Amino acid sequence: MSVQEGLLIRKSRKKSGYTQLELCKKLGISHAPINQVENGWESISLFNLRMICEAVGLEVVIREKNLVVIEPNPSTGNNWIYDQFTSGLKNK
Repeated sequence: MSVQEGLLIRKSRKKSGYTQLELCKKLGISHAPINQVENGWESISLFNLRMICEAVGLEVVIREKNLVVIEPNPSTGNNWIYDQFTSGLKNK
């Protein structure tokens, strides 16, 4: 979990009108998981993450990491691909 994701969750919680403590009471969980997720810590369980996100109008999506085609390379006719594992462009 990144700090940016945590900030999005915090923003959505506030937009939903909850303080951290109010959200804890609504979900029946301790304060720690909400504080952890909003600060980008990685020790939160998937179950708690899903519960928190659903309560503030967000969705957790799990998908396979793939290579994503960006655009054709005009010099070779092959495609440039963005490798999400190395964060770099490659000619395929």
